[in-house]
Amino acid sequence: WLEGPRLPARPSSRAPAASRPASGHALQEHRAAASSVAPACERPVRCAPLVALSMAVADSANGSAAAPAGAQSAGAAVGIPQPLPNVRVGVAAMLIRPRPGNHGLPTTSDVEFLIGERKGSHGAGTLALPGGHLEPGEGWAQCAARELHEETGIDSPTDAWRCAYVSNDVMEEGRKHYVTIFMECDVRLLPGGLLRLPEPRAMEPDKCKGWKWTSIDTLRKVPGSRMFLPMKHLLEAAADGRWRPLRGIDAVHIEGGHDADPPPKRPRNVSPEPAGAATPKGGAATPKGR
Repeated sequence: WLEGPRLPARPSSRAPAASRPASGHALQEHRAAASSVAPACERPVRCAPLVALSMAVADSANGSAAAPAGAQSAGAAVGIPQPLPNVRVGVAAMLIRPRPGNHGLPTTSDVEFLIGERKGSHGAGTLALPGGHLEPGEGWAQCAARELHEETGIDSPTDAWRCAYVSNDVMEEGRKHYVTIFMECDVRLLPGGLLRLPEPRAMEPDKCKGWKWTSIDTLRKVPGSRMFLPMKHLLEAAADGRWRPLRGIDAVHIEGGHDADPPPKRPRNVSPEPAGAATPKGGAATPKGR
């Protein structure tokens, strides 16, 4: 039935029409009905769109991540709603470098991000932070530290990362859907601090053209079409005050999910005191890091 050879007609036990008596009026109606049906029966059946659509429904029922492109176009052509893509979780590693001499919490204009141009994947040619998919059983901070090391060669302890912002990103006309968790880290909390921060390297040249420290003011001048969608949402949040650098939000992001013990409470993301800073009265030292 997929345009294959047609089987010969089954022999009939009935006598030929010419040998059967029939009235003139009934014979004319029979011939008219036969002439209207025969051309359609003689043509091969073309049902490729229905086949593709049935494949899409089967893939959706089996939990497939995406339906074939032909199935999507076939379903759209006949007005059938398309299956939604599976929602994935991405983690963006937002390494923040305050301007030299800033020992407190910087303002939005006082920081720079490590930004690269994506290659070889969705969003190719746009600017984005280091990051990737959250692996099963992995903590958010673990994922951020892993992705930063894999993509830039910079090592960071997991306790230097804090959840900063979450965005809902539907990309490529609905064919991809991500929830992006932005994890931020002050480079002054890394071993060696700002002075010993190594230069970022393009560890995955097939995925990124290179890394560069870029300020938010510079990113705001970049056309929206050149910004990766999660990064575009972060800049919008910075513009209306929903996100500010190094003011992390409270969120459980340890490994193990709900079965793990909750993390101990710790100070909010405050930077270390500069060398020679005065000690508060009573001899209690100001908390450093987290």
